[in-house]
Amino acid sequence: MLVAAASAIPYTEEVGMSVVDTLLQIASNDSLRSSIPLDVWSWLNERPSLPAACWGHYLGSRQNVVRTIRHLEDVETLKSFLLLVWSEWDGLYSEGLQEMSFSIQLELGKPGMWRHREDLLRHLDHILGQLDLGMEHLRQHDPDVSEGDIQRRKDQYGTLREVLLEVEMEATEMLTRKPLRLAALFHLLIPMDRHEVTLDIYVCNSSPMSIAAYPGYSQFIP
Repeated sequence: MLVAAASAIPYTEEVGMSVVDTLLQIASNDSLRSSIPLDVWSWLNERPSLPAACWGHYLGSRQNVVRTIRHLEDVETLKSFLLLVWSEWDGLYSEGLQEMSFSIQLELGKPGMWRHREDLLRHLDHILGQLDLGMEHLRQHDPDVSEGDIQRRKDQYGTLREVLLEVEMEATEMLTRKPLRLAALFHLLIPMDRHEVTLDIYVCNSSPMSIAAYPGYSQFIP
């Protein structure tokens, strides 16, 4: 397997590009995917620049590939995978798009994941910007692209952007609600009538000191 052989080769951008492209193609094959060692998925975190003509973009967006990445339970690898597979040069499998949306909601919805969401949103904005340049621009690397292809990609990546924005909004609301819950809890711990609690301290010119911590109770310390 190319991926296994590449482990013994010093990393270069070209090696990373070839390994990741091959890895995504192998992962799209149901009969081969289970043979991929877990540590091989770490190659995704190198994030090599995949070429425009790359089967890994499209085949890597299959539902079972996305699900496999999510089951690794590694947010960094999930983000790297999405950054690699999302491209203006290719659309996505419909089932894979749904799985990506679910993965974003499940794995990237926590307030602490804001940097990951920011990176993904920036990448989607770049893709949508490239698609807005039109068919002549995209035909430089994809002569067969049609207006229908471009619109489909705009719709798909626009959907993912909306999912990310929705998750971002929900995470922000969670952060704003948290201080309110803490304030409410603190309020419950403080008596409504502060005069109900008294603290009397009697200090003599010299020791001993007498402290009455609660009404009707006194303790003398010799």
